[in-house]
Amino acid sequence: MSHLLELRELRTQFATPTGPLVAVDGVSLSLDAGQTLVLLGESGCGKSVTALSILRLLPPSARQVGGEVWLDGTNLSALPEAAMRAVRGRRIGMIFQEPMTSLNPVMRIGAQIAEVIAHHLGGSGRAVRARGVELLAATGMADPAHRYDEFPHQLSGGMKQRAMIAMALACDPQLLIADEPTTALDVTTQAQILDLLQGLQRARGMGLLLVTHDLGVAARMADQVAVMQAGRVVEQAPRERFFSAPQHPYSQALFAALPDFSRRGQSLTGPRQDGAVPATAEAEAAGETVLEVRDLKVHFPIRRGLLQRQAGAVRAVDGVSLSLARGRTLAVVGESGCGKTTLARAILRLLDISAGSVHFEGTDLASLPPRRLRPLRRYFQIVFQDPYGSLNPRLRVADIVREGLDALGIGQRAWREQRVAELLARVGLPTNAADRYPHEFSGGQRQRISIARALAVQPRLLVCDEPTSALDLSIQAQILDLLQELKAELGLSYLLITHNLGVVEYLADEVAVMYLGRIVEHGPVAGVLQAPQHPYTRALLAAVPRVALDATPEPHVAAGDPPSPAAPPPGCHYHPRCPLATDLCRQTYPPTVTLAGGLRVACHHIDDNR
Repeated sequence: MSHLLELRELRTQFATPTGPLVAVDGVSLSLDAGQTLVLLGESGCGKSVTALSILRLLPPSARQVGGEVWLDGTNLSALPEAAMRAVRGRRIGMIFQEPMTSLNPVMRIGAQIAEVIAHHLGGSGRAVRARGVELLAATGMADPAHRYDEFPHQLSGGMKQRAMIAMALACDPQLLIADEPTTALDVTTQAQILDLLQGLQRARGMGLLLVTHDLGVAARMADQVAVMQAGRVVEQAPRERFFSAPQHPYSQALFAALPDFSRRGQSLTGPRQDGAVPATAEAEAAGETVLEVRDLKVHFPIRRGLLQRQAGAVRAVDGVSLSLARGRTLAVVGESGCGKTTLARAILRLLDISAGSVHFEGTDLASLPPRRLRPLRRYFQIVFQDPYGSLNPRLRVADIVREGLDALGIGQRAWREQRVAELLARVGLPTNAADRYPHEFSGGQRQRISIARALAVQPRLLVCDEPTSALDLSIQAQILDLLQELKAELGLSYLLITHNLGVVEYLADEVAVMYLGRIVEHGPVAGVLQAPQHPYTRALLAAVPRVALDATPEPHVAAGDPPSPAAPPPGCHYHPRCPLATDLCRQTYPPTVTLAGGLRVACHHIDDNR
């Protein structure tokens, strides 16, 4: 029996000023109808180029130079372009990694779906609209008829990805290619999208080629796994065999880089650097409070009408209290839009505070005028999520790292230059990095530059806003190891903003779970993540794809999207998505209760939610 998809010694190369660069180097794979093949590997390994080669959607500088691509008995490599256009969208559907850049921002969602249907199947008017609404409903889109008429910017990340899936499935393709379809999504939305893909595949009997760098996603979805490195498939095996005993050293290195509870206190990349020390006198001063936040609120006004009168407010942060001791790490977790990044920026006074207080080493930052706040900024710094977007592309790395020292007038010029060299060496960058520009570095190296810049002014508190979300496993492991070493060596305190619970398990001492602008559970990381009390915390944990084949699935994954912070539901904000909700939950917001071990939970059903 022939395979649905078969790649035979596929070779693709890019033309570069220094000669051809082989991106796909003799890849042979096969996929049967109704099966899922996961193409696994890190950035630059060639997995996305392989997917684009199947569809012949390569950039102008790239071309297929060898091999064949067969789809259900048809040699796609031999088809003329006109015939290939009939294959794309009709026989093969494609879901791209970033839906916002794949959707036309000036076309309504429905018009984009209708365009695919009309091109391949014909028809117009009500019939096409009905088909489009039906497709959106099949993806689990809430109120599909209304969403059909909206623009991409009016949808959440998960909704945009559902719209992309609807477009990809519009013509009932035989093969669906999904290129990192959940990379930019939080864990609950990711779980919803993966469940959706599995359900649609079973219902339609499609073959699914899933491109990812996430081992957990691969474990959840795969029938077969193919691992790519440097343009070649280095290991291919059924899911059970691969996750039970990976054979190739590169596959084994990917598993070794996974952060979780079992790796706490250990290096993810090998022995610690010689420069790292177990602790310092400053680190041993644990217990001293560095940060104290009380009833913090950040509300953004909603203005309407000709006179722009305030008609409401977005309650992004709505009464958050937390504290952080010296030398400790507090993680704030939650879905996208829960307010965690707004909280971090408000703490650093990068956003205006509506109410509440922020005490840094006893000083209330919320009440300080700018002239008095400025000299204190050296003591609390931030590492942003996107290192490329936060680095000035026109400045050399030396200028970027030295920028804070120059702005605050710290030290003489010669000392600053020496400080830059020391910092670049400390974060593991080569000696010639100082004279280069950000675009000349990889994503992981750019994040190291961001960390060096933040450390230049000798801060005591470092806010890390999703510092590893855009990085591959091995690069993430390097950054996490570096953060651990710096914490031990310098006595730093970390406020970690993330939705990656594996990173929290490995790095954090305490965790605060945030939902719709409020903390619903807070306590030691082991207590919160190993014995969660709040239904929302349990839903987050249930959504995390686990690598272990014998992992017991959690009973509850949160459905749908969180409500708008501009109109939070009455009572407990989580009640529309909670399986335990009662009339009490719908009417009254629960008080925060302190349990054994320092765990604080805001739930009416603490004894019933297990």
